[in-house]
Amino acid sequence: MRRGFRPGRPDAVRAGDIPTAQGRLHLAVVSDVGSRRAVGYSMAVNMAVRQVVDALDTAAASRSGRTAGVIFHSDKGLSIRL
Repeated sequence: MRRGFRPGRPDAVRAGDIPTAQGRLHLAVVSDVGSRRAVGYSMAVNMAVRQVVDALDTAAASRSGRTAGVIFHSDKGLSIRL
């Protein structure tokens, strides 16, 4: 798979990860690859799809919902154009 990890500008490519749980919380993070900052996150006691959707929603809200053309790539190899 061809990965676009050199976007050249902020808000073009986003990436996500769900690290191993530490204690009782799981953290899902969406980061902007161009600016290298976290733009969305969600914490929960159970790891579930809803947690990832919530993290994507907070990332979209950080840009006033403007996600047209943004690519999201997960650490599991999933890439989608938002």
